[in-house]
Parts: sequence; structure tokens; C-alpha cells
Amino acid sequence: MATDFLNRIFVFFFLSTLTLSAVELLPPGNRPVPLGVHALVGGKIFLKPGEMIEAGTIVIRDGLIEAVGKDVQAPADARIWEMNGLTIYAGFIDSYLKLGGKSGGDSLTTTKPDLTAGKFYGVVEAGNDRGNPGPGSDVARIAPERRAARTFSPDAKALRAMRELGFTSANIISEKGIFRGTTAFVALSDADPNRALIRPDVFQHVVLDAEGGKENAYPESLMGVIAAIRQTFFDAQHYSQDARNFQKHPTERRRPDFNPALEALLPASNGKMRVLFEPTSALMVDRATRLAKELKLTFCLVSSGQEWRRPDLAKAANAPFILRLDFPEVSKMPEEDDWNDISLDQLRAWDWAPENAAILRQQNLEIALTTDGLADKKNFRKNL
Repeated sequence: MATDFLNRIFVFFFLSTLTLSAVELLPPGNRPVPLGVHALVGGKIFLKPGEMIEAGTIVIRDGLIEAVGKDVQAPADARIWEMNGLTIYAGFIDSYLKLGGKSGGDSLTTTKPDLTAGKFYGVVEAGNDRGNPGPGSDVARIAPERRAARTFSPDAKALRAMRELGFTSANIISEKGIFRGTTAFVALSDADPNRALIRPDVFQHVVLDAEGGKENAYPESLMGVIAAIRQTFFDAQHYSQDARNFQKHPTERRRPDFNPALEALLPASNGKMRVLFEPTSALMVDRATRLAKELKLTFCLVSSGQEWRRPDLAKAANAPFILRLDFPEVSKMPEEDDWNDISLDQLRAWDWAPENAAILRQQNLEIALTTDGLADKKNFRKNL
């Protein structure tokens, strides 16, 4: 009887020791470590375009895919998830996404030139565009030092809506200015922003935008915008050369001024970071291409949706395009005579806009799709 009791005590302590050694011991106050092994069993799995497993298993361990296959066995420590009747495929990437959150936009302090007699002397006062507060460019709409990664604080509802469409990651952008700063590549998960941020600086974003916003910020003409872009890149090149010269002769000359805007532009200026140019029309594709090639930049383009008007200019760009699927809606035409009010150009737009992606591919151009421009992102798959 005593021997049986001692054996039970031994078995109890032995099992207890196994349990303690198998679980990470944490100090008081810490949450228990969640199970990190999952097996998705029985689903139709698309490994890559043209390669599919009808009923396979995916093993995920600590957030990484450990094994995929038809004959893969679920580990003993895995949670089993039945996927019968479901399809598993890689998540989509939106390469041009506006997520909102903190705006990170322009800080404009622009005023109209004062033309009152006795105060105007033939030149606009320097105070009409004070630029950004603190060090940086003298023009408020030029802020290459801005980083989308710094203002990444997305709304959980917006993330959920993107995931429902099949998007699991995205390249997020800022929404104001000519030089809008660097984009950021993020996971569209509910994880902490520090963990969701995959790559903080992807593209330098430049927009050929002549509207200037509500504050009438300089430059307000397309010629001025192009001149400002060109001059800013030239300034960055000079800034780099000046810094190298000072390193060689630190005791023989004055230290150059530090400029965070030009400092941030150096990777793009040196061809080490791709520039995302955003023209606003089919003709502006040619202007952006000429500008990029003149400055020897590595670049890609955001489609205006009108490349079908001048496919030759798109082909000459020989650069990847990020393509929107916001096609113009065909009017209901309640009355038969309503067709008389529709212009030929509008008819052409209705006809050709959905073929824009096919036209770019016919030019052997690489394209990526985005949900940007859609009033209702649920229309993405329908338009696709």
C-alpha cells in the first residue's frame, strides 16, 4: 500500500516536471505565451499561379510557414483548423494606399502678395511662403523628409475592410504636397504599428500637382511645379557634393548648413531609392519620364487611368505603372434623347477606360493594381 502511494507521488512529480519544462516560465504579471503552431488542413491551396493543391495542409509555426503540401502531417503540438471547401492563396498587396490617421500634411503659412501702394517693390516678399516650420525646404509643398512610417496609425475598421478584399499588406503614402516624402510598406493586421511596419522607406513620392491646395501655395502653375522638382533634385546633388568637399577640407572652409529635406532626398537622387512619380494625365506621363531620365532617377509611375489616350507615351516611359481601377460610370440615360448630350470623348472614355490595364501590358509594361480612387473599395473585384 505504501509502495503504491509512493509510486503515485513519483508519477505526479514526474509529470509536473515535464509540464514545467515544456512551458516557458515567466515572472508574475506576464500573460501566458499563446500557442504558436497551427495546421490548416483540407483546403484548396494555390502555391503560385498555375500550381494548386486540391486538398493540402499548411503548417505555421511562430508566424512563419513551416511546411506546405498534400502529404504534410500536422504536428502533435499544432492547433488543427479544418479548411474543407475553402481556398487559400497569398494575400494581395496594394502598392498605393491612403490609410488616413494623422495627416502628416503640409504646414502652409502662405499668404497672397500684398500689392498695396508703398509696400510692393517689384518682387514678392520672401514671407509669402515661409516653408515648413524649422529646418527644411523654403517651399512648404516640398517635404521629402516626411515619412509615412512616422504617422502610421490606421483605423482598425479600414484595415478590416482591406483584409476582407484579400489585401494583407500595402504601400502607404502621404496625401499632400509635391514632394510627399517616403512611403512605407506595412502589414494590414491589427498588430501594434511597430510590428506591422515591414519597411519604413520604400519610394520617394513626387506628384506633378499644380493646384497648390486651398492655401494657394507656391508653386501654382505646372511650369512652376516642374521647375521646383528639377531645382530640388539639383540642390540635393549640390548638397551631397558640398558635404563631401567639407569632409575633405574640414579646417579650410565653413561647415555647410544642414538641410533635412535635401538630406532625405539623397537616396533617391543617387539612384538608391525609387521615385514614385504621379502624373495627372496621359500627356504628363511624357513630362514625368523626361524629368526622371534627365535627373538619372530610378522611377515608376502612378497611372492616371488615361494611358489609353497615348499608349506610345506610356511605352516610351519603359517603367512600371501602379494602376487604379476607378472606371467612369456609364450614365443611366432615362430618356432616349439623353444620348444627344453625351460627347464623343465621354463615349470613348467609357469604352476604353476598362482596357487601360490590357493596353499597358501590350506595351510589355509591368503593372500593379491599387484600390485607390474607388469610392467603394468593394467594387475592386468587380472592376478587375
